[in-house]
Amino acid sequence: MIEAQKIQEIVKKSRQVLIVDDIPENLQLLSTILNQNGIEISFATSGKQALELLSYSLPDLILLDVSMPEMDGFEVCKRIKLNENTSHIPVIFLTAKNQSADIIQGFEVGAADYVSKPFNSMELLARVCNHIEFKQSKELIIQKNLQLNELNVTKDKFFSIIAHDLKNPFGAILGLTEILKMDLNEMSKEEIGESISQLNSASKQIYSLLENLLNWAMTQTGKIISNPEKIDLHFLLNDLVKLNSTMVSEKKLVVFNQIKQNTFVFADTEMVKTIFRNLLNNAIKYSHAKGIISFSAKWQRDGFVDIVVADNGIGISEIDQQNLFKIGFSHIKTGTNNEIGTGLGLILCKEFVEKNNGKIIVESELGKGSKFIVSLKEK
Repeated sequence: MIEAQKIQEIVKKSRQVLIVDDIPENLQLLSTILNQNGIEISFATSGKQALELLSYSLPDLILLDVSMPEMDGFEVCKRIKLNENTSHIPVIFLTAKNQSADIIQGFEVGAADYVSKPFNSMELLARVCNHIEFKQSKELIIQKNLQLNELNVTKDKFFSIIAHDLKNPFGAILGLTEILKMDLNEMSKEEIGESISQLNSASKQIYSLLENLLNWAMTQTGKIISNPEKIDLHFLLNDLVKLNSTMVSEKKLVVFNQIKQNTFVFADTEMVKTIFRNLLNNAIKYSHAKGIISFSAKWQRDGFVDIVVADNGIGISEIDQQNLFKIGFSHIKTGTNNEIGTGLGLILCKEFVEKNNGKIIVESELGKGSKFIVSLKEK
């Protein structure tokens, strides 16, 4: 028999048991037994009413009478198990029928257990708690498996970036330094300057990627904490544009910061820098020469500010938009100057935005450009 302490541990986690019986005295007795032990109940007096209740409320367990008019318990159980929304709920039959054929029929339609009438209250309670515990354990296993799969996807993404995306810019640096070492005396100033510019660009790419990797690794281990403060978006975005001025100049882009001074948000400064650094880098990467990038802001009634990073670049397909912020989705597209992308920056953006109680969405059309909209709390 299940221990009283164990019963209390289980019922603390349970939400509700649905009792289905057409006899009021049975409902009253079952309700008393379960309520006295801290288990919440709901009830139905017919199979039809039970199915209607299950359409909008899912209990942890169903106690189901077999002998009911219009629709018996076997038919009700069969319908419950055929519905993907309710099939996971354990059903215990309450029945005066205890012949082998009836018991077998009950299990065939999906029952988890049965209790014969008249029932012993402690036996009934023990069976209810055992099946609730089993259901909760099964749900926990499913949850842990999902977490494990997510961790495996994260690990695969991490090693993919290290193996492939770090290798490419390092290869460019090694190739350029080899050329400089071999041909420096024969190269013109313009050729040397071009090689140095390419080295600088590749170095920045590696630094940005390493910074994203380190930040992402800290978010996965829970070691990064948000320290919100008042941030003036105008100055923060101006500084980011200056840091990327070389890449902007190389493509002859025009960047407009339309966000006025004293536009404040309340968030972690370093996280916000990382968010908009990645969004600006992507806008630059996927913009055509002489393209336009803009920052703008719009106040919402709920106390949030929508910060929009817009470009008129190559755009993103509808399918890619649906998966853009998912870790397992490989959205790796080269930029308009063959810049390498990993997709990690956008994943990091989403995680940092959510750590600051905000949200991020994308609006885009192939060939016409993209808008990334970040909503952060106004200070």
